[in-house]
Amino acid sequence: MQAGLEKAPGEELTIRLQQLQRQRFEGWVADGKAALQREDFTAAQELFGWALQERPEDAELYLLQASAIEQLQPQEAIALLEKGFAVTRDPQLQARAQELTLAQNLAQMRQLLAEDKLEEAAALAETILQLAPEQTEAFQMLVDKYIDLEDTEQAMAVLQRWLELSENEQAAAQLEQLQEEERLRQQEEIRQAALGREQSKRAIINSAALHPTSAPHSSAINSRIQGIFKNILTDGMDTYDKLKAGYDYIKRTLNGGTTNFSDANTVIISPADYLASEAWAEYGLQHNQGVCTQYASIFYYMAKRLGFSPRLIRGTTPAAGGGNTMHHWVEIPMGGQVYVFDAYLDVNFGARGLATPGAFFGTTYAEMPGRFNRGSTVR
Repeated sequence: MQAGLEKAPGEELTIRLQQLQRQRFEGWVADGKAALQREDFTAAQELFGWALQERPEDAELYLLQASAIEQLQPQEAIALLEKGFAVTRDPQLQARAQELTLAQNLAQMRQLLAEDKLEEAAALAETILQLAPEQTEAFQMLVDKYIDLEDTEQAMAVLQRWLELSENEQAAAQLEQLQEEERLRQQEEIRQAALGREQSKRAIINSAALHPTSAPHSSAINSRIQGIFKNILTDGMDTYDKLKAGYDYIKRTLNGGTTNFSDANTVIISPADYLASEAWAEYGLQHNQGVCTQYASIFYYMAKRLGFSPRLIRGTTPAAGGGNTMHHWVEIPMGGQVYVFDAYLDVNFGARGLATPGAFFGTTYAEMPGRFNRGSTVR
């Protein structure tokens, strides 16, 4: 009994010391939380640091101190959380460290984009995606930056890279949308360019010096063309519209608007003398069929009838299967320049989606390099 009574004061002292230590610890934690609430991050960091010295295995303390440090020194907060995870193996610490790392990388990403350091930003975006595969903000910021810069091609390249790294539905939808917008933009550019070319051609053709004659060719051809013009020309048409109306008539009438010549038993390329062009034109006008010889010859006589000074040209053009093939087309000199008219290739290329309608109406040799290999003038 005496021995037990002698230990009692020591036990009480130990208990009392433990109570004081717990109170002190709880005071540090409470004061630290209060410091966080009033955004006194320096005080909070110090208080939670004291608490951690007493309980280095307490995961919550690492989280609390990290929340104070991250406001001033985010990289140190990440290091603290990683240290805490190594000690406690608490997954919350690892997750929070990753969150802070991601937030810091995103902040750096915004800075790089603001400074137009796009290559560095692209590399960081990939790093962020590897850290957090579900994270979309980094790549989205990069895409938005290129869209702001009106660099659609690069924006699509970023989206394609995003899809390579992560099968993201958001990226796939945006890429599809940008591709469609780019397709429509290119179509509009082509349309505007074609409109500009048409306006230029109209001015050139309307200003051409004309020398109309009542009978520039045989009476049979003259009669047929006169009948066609009666049906397709109107008083309100200018010279351009009249020439284009004849050109378009040939395109839609011969072979039913195709270049598929069906009368395989008819020889239509001979004779090769001066009168061949009349024979070619007469055949095409009578049967509404033919190949380039008929297309070119009929247009030649139509242009002649309107007062132009056309030339019917024999030469070659690249064949679809390789090499060159014999070909005929029309030239009209206007304003010191030679313009090419080829209704046959217009139909042929248009059917295959290789050219827009009217692409061969009043073009130049320079605009179609290698397409027309000029040989001789038929007439």
